[in-house]
Amino acid sequence: MSLTNIDQFEVRLAESRHEIFAAQMLRYQVFVEEFGAQVSQKNRTASVEKDKFDRYCDHLILIDKWSKTCSANPRIVGTMRLMDSEA
Repeated sequence: MSLTNIDQFEVRLAESRHEIFAAQMLRYQVFVEEFGAQVSQKNRTASVEKDKFDRYCDHLILIDKWSKTCSANPRIVGTMRLMDSEA
């Protein structure tokens, strides 16, 4: 018996600034709200976890296509930054 449908999830690189921002908001929820990491006041006000490395990284996102946020967009439920060795 399958517990998940493979059509439910999509894994890909973020394709827009909006998707990167959504990934940074998820990082804030996990690292700051759940684990107590410290961020700048600017990041705290915006509820994002971002740093100087973001601009050098590709942002891998996991999208739950069955879960909708308050907008019509599928929800990003996982994220990871990828940086090549030259960066």
